[in-house]
Amino acid sequence: MPKHYAPIAGVNAEEFVGELPGWLFSTVKYIWRAPNKNGVEDVIKALDCLDRYIGDTVEFHLSPSAKAAVDRLENLGWEGCGGGVEITHRNALRDVARFIKSTQHEDSPKAEIVHRIKDHLTVMMLDLYRNN
Repeated sequence: MPKHYAPIAGVNAEEFVGELPGWLFSTVKYIWRAPNKNGVEDVIKALDCLDRYIGDTVEFHLSPSAKAAVDRLENLGWEGCGGGVEITHRNALRDVARFIKSTQHEDSPKAEIVHRIKDHLTVMMLDLYRNN
């Protein structure tokens, strides 16, 4: 497995992304790999994919094992985290997990979660830009 898709704090993207619809799958993929692959370019792609998913929402259901992986992602801590980009990266992934879970319930505050994801990605983009 390439470094940019390595598990984060014991959570492996392969445990759940295959069950996500296309644009949401791509959103997670680009966020997951951004700090270790294409940086700002991946963050921009993640934002675009998230907007496309929202514009073309597809209903989907997660298997119990995928739900468990999304739960672990939502509860990511900061253990072993170096700060800066890593913290923002984990915050974005935690909110993506919350968004994935919210899509499974009609009455969830999806817009608020999407705004938080976009805020985290904007900060992550700035941090990645500064580090290059």
